[in-house]
Amino acid sequence: MNINELIAGHPLLNKIATGSRWIGKDRFPSNQMSRDRVVEWLEYINSKGQFDRFLPRLKDVPAKREETFAEIKAAYFIEKSAGYPITLWEPPGNNGNLGEFSFMFEGMEIFCEVK
Repeated sequence: MNINELIAGHPLLNKIATGSRWIGKDRFPSNQMSRDRVVEWLEYINSKGQFDRFLPRLKDVPAKREETFAEIKAAYFIEKSAGYPITLWEPPGNNGNLGEFSFMFEGMEIFCEVK
């Protein structure tokens, strides 16, 4: 399948692909299964009101796009698989730095920075 076939019918995927810096630089999404996972993650961040915040980095070069998806996948796993709702996106950390998200675990706020 080519990129146009893989993004057809998926408005959020189409939105990150349109005008992106990664088109033609790799085979993202490489197949239908990969596309379906990506669409699920995009729908997740969209449901959380975070899609537009992530969009510029999702349209960037492949390395930046993959770094951004790592953050999204971590939040998705914490909330959907582990069952801990995200309590804050971009929580403040030390020295004015921002984290990716935070969540509650056994009454404690957990600060997450994805590397």
